[in-house]
Amino acid sequence: MHLQVSKGNFTYWRCSKRSKSLHCPATVSQKGSEFKLNSREHIHQADKAALTKVLIRKEVKLTSLEAVHCPARRIVEDVMLGHNEPGGHELPKLENLKRLANKVRAAKQTSDRQNHGRLILK
Repeated sequence: MHLQVSKGNFTYWRCSKRSKSLHCPATVSQKGSEFKLNSREHIHQADKAALTKVLIRKEVKLTSLEAVHCPARRIVEDVMLGHNEPGGHELPKLENLKRLANKVRAAKQTSDRQNHGRLILK
């Protein structure tokens, strides 16, 4: 699920399966730590590799920040090797993960430069 909108105490989440050919209408509403399924059901099969995809993305992000001099492609390949499981589930594309690694690094560099500027100004 992806965040759709927050209104007051409520947060509304929508299914992340949305493309030109598939527009899943399933939504969930959240109030505090309580979740409620809304009336519209998913119109697709469950993604059996969803947890693995999240873990891979998280590991790529963390490793990218720790191993700043390691090429993004190598980080991604090493992470993917650690999550090579039988079952033929569709895992994230290498190019997308490389882009993610570089994006995380760029955001960190920007943040570091801004913080460094603040330290000098004080």
